[in-house]
Amino acid sequence: MILNEASVIVLVFDITRRETFEALDYWHEQVRISRGTNKASIILVGNKIDVGGSAVPIEDIKRFSERICVNRYYTTSAMIGKGVKELLEGISGAVEWSELLKSFNEKIGVSIGEYIKKKSKERKIERRIELIKSILNDFKGTDELEVNAILNYYISQAIIQISKNEEYIILDPEYVDKRIGKIISEASERDGVIEITRMLSFFLFPCFFCFFGVKLKSFFGVFAELFFWGKNRKKENFLTII
Repeated sequence: MILNEASVIVLVFDITRRETFEALDYWHEQVRISRGTNKASIILVGNKIDVGGSAVPIEDIKRFSERICVNRYYTTSAMIGKGVKELLEGISGAVEWSELLKSFNEKIGVSIGEYIKKKSKERKIERRIELIKSILNDFKGTDELEVNAILNYYISQAIIQISKNEEYIILDPEYVDKRIGKIISEASERDGVIEITRMLSFFLFPCFFCFFGVKLKSFFGVFAELFFWGKNRKKENFLTII
């Protein structure tokens, strides 16, 4: 079993079967033997919460977590998907991306960074899946894990940004922030109302429009609401920023 290069250790047990919880000591010992003094974040997962009830008291889980220094405990249901998204976010957040990047080809990381910088002059926002595909196509020999690690490293350094739903990558955060600042500034001078056509004139790329509400909520704590006036074409569509 190869565990010495793992960034995060995830220990999973079935909350309806106590023997699976008791077996965690064995698996934790295997991790310790394999890794030696190399530390890693440990995440504990209690699965099958959809079944109802638990054969493992929460006090036992707390004691075990304290004993082996668990960083976070999650409860999930693989059957209905409950808690899975939170678990994946927790794993992603526990990864030391800068350290992981060191295990890859440093030249590739730098080259991809230059590639993103060049691409940002053409497109300010790109779908994450499309960006990964284009990088894999242009950098033969790289794999998706390596590309994701490099992207997450640049995200952690605020060189690029990611949307709340993780679907879009902002390739030029400074450009986007300036445009949003102009929109908010103009809206504040118009009692919070700005025409949609005027708002769109601030941006040269249409894909930003579908990301706009997420960006506002995430970075400025304001909400955007679009009103469409149907067949009455005398009234223009407008954006109200509250």
